[in-house]
Amino acid sequence: MELNIYIPIVKTFLASGSGVVGLDSSVVQGMVNVFYEGNVYGACNMHDIRDRITVAAHRMICVKSLREGKQAQGRYATTAHRLISENSLLKVGTINMLSGVINISDKQNFEYWASSYVPVKY
Repeated sequence: MELNIYIPIVKTFLASGSGVVGLDSSVVQGMVNVFYEGNVYGACNMHDIRDRITVAAHRMICVKSLREGKQAQGRYATTAHRLISENSLLKVGTINMLSGVINISDKQNFEYWASSYVPVKY
């Protein structure tokens, strides 16, 4: 299964540099159900955008599996998903959930979004 990787193209509630994923099949009436990880609590293992994308992707697959009545690898109690207007997002790549390979098709916009991440300092 491949998930799309998105970045917002308008000001949004998403933390800068968040990993954002969704499925084409989740688009309903112009809205995309996206899952995201912004590392707003400063976990030491999520400072790289690819790690945040992977966490968001696993969260989406786990929740999707549970909703379909399938056994999930883990449980994610999460509020980190929203319906966002399709017009507010730019697809910049994909993540293959079997291999874990991330392919970026729009490197310039992806790198710009990734560089906007500000690590939390406590």
